[in-house]
Amino acid sequence: MAQLRNQAVLGLEAPTQFPLADGTFRDPQSGDLWVDGKNFVMYVFDEDVAAGDGALPGTWIGVTDRSKKGSIVYF
Repeated sequence: MAQLRNQAVLGLEAPTQFPLADGTFRDPQSGDLWVDGKNFVMYVFDEDVAAGDGALPGTWIGVTDRSKKGSIVYF
């Protein structure tokens, strides 16, 4: 897992613990960004959405796609 600017994480799986600049970890919070290292789709964490498995008080929501015409941002 690599740390990107603006508290974004690049990794092959959605992080269950979010790395901080000081080397510690915390649970994901609303607004955290994750870029899937397999397909480079960006996700934002939203605490107000129920996770499908109930494991976390929120879930990762895709905000870009893999379109060859450029990324589409969803609101």
